[in-house]
Amino acid sequence: MVFNNSFANEQSLRKSLTRDSLNLHRENAFGVISNRRGIVVPMQYSDIVNLGSKEVPLYFTERHIEEAGISVVVYYDSFGKIIRKQAMEADEFEKIYCGN
Repeated sequence: MVFNNSFANEQSLRKSLTRDSLNLHRENAFGVISNRRGIVVPMQYSDIVNLGSKEVPLYFTERHIEEAGISVVVYYDSFGKIIRKQAMEADEFEKIYCGN
């Protein structure tokens, strides 16, 4: 994989490694790329949390849409397949999400 200087520093990238994938952060967007599968999660989310393990990740992603006051939550498997997607109001989202 090749990364340019616009990504977060190398130390934070190393910490985000799973078995064969890497969480990326650029400006205000997060995504996941795999050295075996390519883009697993497009770099367009406000936050990504791996709810699975390093061996079998399950990605919880969230994109906040400030103008509408909602968050869109999408779950991806380790292959980048969408498992579930849902839009919710800010107060609903706060009930399911515990910030880092």
